[in-house]
Amino acid sequence: MPVWHAKTKRLQEEGKIQVVGIIQEQHPDRCALYMQWQQMGWPVLVDALNRTGVHAVPRAWAIDEHGVLRKKLRNPKRDMAWLEDEFLETAYEKPDVVASPDPLDTATEAFLAGKWDLAISRFSKEKDVEDASTAAKAWFGIGCSYRARHDSKGRQGGDFQAAIHAWTQALAKNPRNYIYRRRLQQYGPRLLKPYPFYDWIETARLEITARGETPLPLLAEPEGAEIARPSRNFVEAGATAAKEPDPQAKLPLDTAGLIKISQATAPMPANIGGTARVYVFLTPNAKRRVTWDNAAGTTQIWLESPQGWQLTERLMTAKIASKKESSKEDRRFEFEVRIPADAKAGTTEIKGYALYYVCDGVSGLCTYLRQDFVLPIQHKKKAGRGQRGGRRRR
Repeated sequence: MPVWHAKTKRLQEEGKIQVVGIIQEQHPDRCALYMQWQQMGWPVLVDALNRTGVHAVPRAWAIDEHGVLRKKLRNPKRDMAWLEDEFLETAYEKPDVVASPDPLDTATEAFLAGKWDLAISRFSKEKDVEDASTAAKAWFGIGCSYRARHDSKGRQGGDFQAAIHAWTQALAKNPRNYIYRRRLQQYGPRLLKPYPFYDWIETARLEITARGETPLPLLAEPEGAEIARPSRNFVEAGATAAKEPDPQAKLPLDTAGLIKISQATAPMPANIGGTARVYVFLTPNAKRRVTWDNAAGTTQIWLESPQGWQLTERLMTAKIASKKESSKEDRRFEFEVRIPADAKAGTTEIKGYALYYVCDGVSGLCTYLRQDFVLPIQHKKKAGRGQRGGRRRR
């Protein structure tokens, strides 16, 4: 976007063209922050479901005053000459028949209305059709709906994992689709990343603030996988030097279920010999009005690696985002795991436990508790040539 903006800025200021952007972004507020940072004021439309059907970005189109696509622009340097010398100098005739926009399907209507349950239900009716392209779109819509619900106040346990599963199915149905692949890579391990997705946000906020402006807020702060830099080597960053916090299991167990622990893994299933990124969520029990006791201390999780498996971290400590003495947000931990090349297809469990300071709203007690958990990791043999999802023969 910045390249085309710079190239066409003079034409925009002269009123000769109107630039409109389209993004295939699950979180449009991040695009708004980017636009603010780059000082680009033209409107941006959101195509979170990829209704435009693009397989790769960026793309640019020259559309005349009648709404007719005249040319697909591919190279700013080469196409700018055509844009100024031909496109702007031509008085295009109005066509006899003007195409009307495709009507919204009921699943998309539900998604745009924020009715995530209904959107999931309606998209699911088309996911098993024989046409691979239609099925892929449906699976992608399911994933976007689950992720949107995960970001909302109506979050349900397992939403994030369900989104990853659905996007995986979409990519399997349409392996060439760049949008589907990037959505998975956004949350996946560093070995699969082509670039860091949102590492620019901190710089953007600093520069916007330095201009005397207030950076636009974000619905969901990108962290962990979304800002991690790609790595072509698996490194056990903090696994070997970590000291176990409760080796003899002396702390009392959370028998009342004050904190619920859930997980998501990307990709799922992971490839044998490959890597996966694992998310662990700790959610306070809303029925018991449970809150984190921030004044007492933070939250930690400890992991045990199965024989032959490698973990980037074994001990992780949560950063307390709230400055209040108590809060009730979900707490998230991320780590990466490498599956040994000699593993057999199936499911392997990573065992661990969480330690946390919480206050029970029912009993009024604040205490330090432990909860043991198991993280099942599904793994399969990597698809080879000629298999779905593998490389195609030329």
